[in-house]
Amino acid sequence: MQTEINWHDTRFRNEILAYKYLIENFETSDVTDKDCRDSFGRNFQRTCNDYFHNGRVAQALGTPTLLEHYKLLEMYKKSLNRPGFKKALLDLYTQTGNTSVFLASQVAHFFNSDMPICSRFVLNGLNTTVTNTDISTACDDYEHLVKLVHEFRDSNIGQEIIRSFRESFNERINRNISDTKIIDFYFWFMALDKGE
Repeated sequence: MQTEINWHDTRFRNEILAYKYLIENFETSDVTDKDCRDSFGRNFQRTCNDYFHNGRVAQALGTPTLLEHYKLLEMYKKSLNRPGFKKALLDLYTQTGNTSVFLASQVAHFFNSDMPICSRFVLNGLNTTVTNTDISTACDDYEHLVKLVHEFRDSNIGQEIIRSFRESFNERINRNISDTKIIDFYFWFMALDKGE
């Protein structure tokens, strides 16, 4: 398995900076406001849609599902009990009738960055799948994905990838990026290099 990656490739650097913006502004942004912009003209929802390719989610599940996703995110921020994957999945299903492992994993990640985002890049990189058909199976599959990601993260190869990332960037970039997210970046960027 190739572990060397040019973290400073412009494509990768831009993704890393977009992610940092999302993770660092999540708590202070009204994620339901598609028009509110910060002093640099950025908007959380637009950045999130672009970063996570949520436009594809909206096409697949319908725009109302995506809007409910943001409403739930905002509601969870005000709650003392922060949601995990299963609660997010159940709540989204209750609101929309759709089971979206991808969106539920985003929620889990925003509140705990050691929880992986269930993207096709990570699934392909670990040669696994997650089922969207029913809540119970989706939860079991996501739990299995978490185990695989954490095992890879803690392996010698995973630790080498994390070390390479950490040494490539200064503290300002490294701050608020978990080791689990670095593994996510790794699988994503390897797929981009292959043209996936």
